[in-house]
This record gives sequence, structure tokens and C-alpha cells, in this order.
Amino acid sequence: MGKSTSLRIAGLAVACGLALLSMPGSASAAPAPATKNAAAVSAASPRADALPMWKKPKNKFNGCIDSSQQNNEKFVVFVPGTDNDLWIWKENRGAGSVNPWVLFTETEGANPIPEGVVCATITAHGNDVAITIVTQNDSTQQVWQTDCTVNPDNANDPFDPNERCADFEELTPLPEATASGPAPERGRAYGSEPAPAVGAPIGPNTGDGASMSSGSGTATTAGGVLLGLAITGGALALRRRRFNSDTTAA
Repeated sequence: MGKSTSLRIAGLAVACGLALLSMPGSASAAPAPATKNAAAVSAASPRADALPMWKKPKNKFNGCIDSSQQNNEKFVVFVPGTDNDLWIWKENRGAGSVNPWVLFTETEGANPIPEGVVCATITAHGNDVAITIVTQNDSTQQVWQTDCTVNPDNANDPFDPNERCADFEELTPLPEATASGPAPERGRAYGSEPAPAVGAPIGPNTGDGASMSSGSGTATTAGGVLLGLAITGGALALRRRRFNSDTTAA
């Protein structure tokens, strides 16, 4: 077998080997790059029913809650945001003999509380507690407040806001929206003097040993400085003339 024939056989062997490697299903073929399909992405993503309650949009909390303390006992007001209900919780209500939660629907005068409660706060007010609420009906918001007598509070006469709270009074006037006007400068109240114009001269800071004045004293001070400079210059000129005269005489 000649040398050229051997080279041809070797070349055919190499070509056959390459062909076998490139054939689909070959055991030695390189694996194709992995691709993500919709099923894989769906399996990797958390399902809606697997999300915690607080992450589900349908369970978004739109209510309001606040707490306070009076005579070492805690109070809570809670507006669930579902039916505009107003709930009051008192620690150890009725010496712990009754449910601490009470639905507040009417005042001690049997008048219903304002409709459309969206938020509430509670705070100690002497021996009482003050409850402040915000109501919203259509686009109108109102703020109301009542005082509630806490004591006595025992098993025979437990605290009940429906029997201990005075009629709500509306707090007016409410602050007006300022969306149409400029916001007040930080640290400056409405109605105060306007801030100095841009580029206006600003005096030195207090305590740095300098001062600034625009009154008549400014001109007087400037004139005194100029006069002092003139006197000093004249004295120097007189001394120079006297020195020159002495030199010439010598």
C-alpha cells in the first residue's frame, strides 16, 4: 500500500468520525443549550394560592388602628375598612369579665355616630379618653371628636362607649388643600413675611464679629475711616518733606 493510499484511508476515517459525532442521538454529541419554556417558568414561579395572605391583592388592608393608655390600662380603636365599623378595645374591660371589644355605633344620647368612618385615633384625656374620627362621604372629608368617661369599669358596670361617650362634635374649619399654590418655605408659617428675594444682600451670621447696617451710621462710619486715612497720609507726607529738608541742609 502506497503512502498516498494510506493518507486517503486516514482522511476517510476522520471524516466518518466527525459525521458520527454530529449525528442526532449520538452518545458523544454535545448537549443542546437548555431553554426555558412556559411550563418551567410557571413551575418556578409561586402560585397565587401559595402566596401569604398579606401578599394577596384581594386581602389588602385598607383599615386604620390606633392605641393609647389611661390609668395604666390600654385602649385600642380599630376601623376594619370593610363596613366603616368603629371598634373599641379596652384592656381588662369589666374586670376581665366581658369581651374587651365593643362595636361603637351610638353615643350616650342614643345618637348614631357619624357615617363613613375611615380612620380613628384615641388618646387619654384626664380621666377620660378622647376619640377622634375621620369620615368620608363621596369626596367630602370631616373630622369629629368625642370624650368618653372610663370609670367606673367593673363586672357590674363595664366600660361601654355606647353608654359613656358624648355626641361627636365636628372640628372646623379644616385646613384647606394647597395643591394650587406654592408650598410654604420650610420653617416658615403661612402669613409670615416672605423670604428675601434671590440675589438680595444677606448680612453676616450672628456671632462672627461682623455686622451690617443700612442706616445713617453707615455713612458716618465710612466718613470717619476716610478721614483717618487722610490724616495718616498727611502725617507721612509731612515727615517725608522734613526728612528731605534736613538732607538738603546737610
